[in-house]
Amino acid sequence: MSTTEQYFEVIVDYGGVEGDANYIAVKKGDQVRLIKKSKEWITIEKDGHIGKVPKRILDRQNQRENKKQGRSELLLQNKDSRSDHEDCERKNISAYSSQLYH
Repeated sequence: MSTTEQYFEVIVDYGGVEGDANYIAVKKGDQVRLIKKSKEWITIEKDGHIGKVPKRILDRQNQRENKKQGRSELLLQNKDSRSDHEDCERKNISAYSSQLYH
């Protein structure tokens, strides 16, 4: 069983449910930790307080960060591939030129 903690960023304000401590108020930009998922609600921990929020108001941080990181790695790989290809072309041209003139 995985013990990896999942963190989310709140994407819109949510005021909770007045008079019901099972629901927690959060603001856009808050960082929260996943406790439990259900179909429509996610139980989270924020600043030591635990409560439910609607699933749709959260953006999973590590997915967004992984996408950003993946794009950066892909760009670096493409840049490295182009550099390798350019180096190979230069070597081939140089080898061909030296064959012509010798």
